[in-house]
Amino acid sequence: MSKTDKTMLDDAALEAFFEAGRAHAPEPGPDLMARILADAGAEIDARDATLAAARRRRRPGLWAGLVAAIGG
Repeated sequence: MSKTDKTMLDDAALEAFFEAGRAHAPEPGPDLMARILADAGAEIDARDATLAAARRRRRPGLWAGLVAAIGG
């Protein structure tokens, strides 16, 4: 028996299943939300540290400063 021979649900029946799933969507618990926010804070701190290090590396040298001051 091929896949096309099987009985398939019509769109209305599928929509009923999807509606039931949307109606009973679980809410995340406070522990999960606290862990998510802690992870987000750690990622922000790590990104800020990486950006600060990149800014320090990009500081122009003496010659670049002189050329910029002269306008060249």
